[in-house]
Amino acid sequence: LSERLTRLPLALLERRGLAQWNQYQRDIGTVRSVLGGPPLLLAIDLPFVAIFAILIAFIATPILWVLAVLIPVFVLSALLSSRSASVSTRAEQTASIARDTIFSQLVAGRATVKALDMATPLHRNLEHAIANTIEASMRRGRTTDGFANLGMGLSLLTTVALTCAGALAILEQQLRTAR
Repeated sequence: LSERLTRLPLALLERRGLAQWNQYQRDIGTVRSVLGGPPLLLAIDLPFVAIFAILIAFIATPILWVLAVLIPVFVLSALLSSRSASVSTRAEQTASIARDTIFSQLVAGRATVKALDMATPLHRNLEHAIANTIEASMRRGRTTDGFANLGMGLSLLTTVALTCAGALAILEQQLRTAR
């Protein structure tokens, strides 16, 4: 981004505010997070889910119904998580842009601010914008943590359900432990 900025005409640079250029930088960070974060891990895990389901279908068909019930629950959880994360990230970005706009206006108009003694109300506005940004970040973090905990709980539930269904299938002699 910095290389592209240095090549842009001055008129274009001045036409867009500091907050907008800051947002472009944050967007690049978001893309990096997406390409290196949970979505990447999910994409890596998906083939293993398929392999796991195929192995269970081949080795332990009587307990395949447990996966047939739980995989849609995982998919629903992932969809809800994605939607919720998108909404909370957008809210955080909006709060961040508001904060950056106030700050850039404060810096850009520092002579006017001093001349008209506008520092106190602008500082109050900036503090309020910073508080909103922090609150939005905390909400996003709580949402992310909640869905991460839900995912771990679903994984534990899957393990327990498969073990119980396997044990019942063995007791009913639908499965054998060894040949």
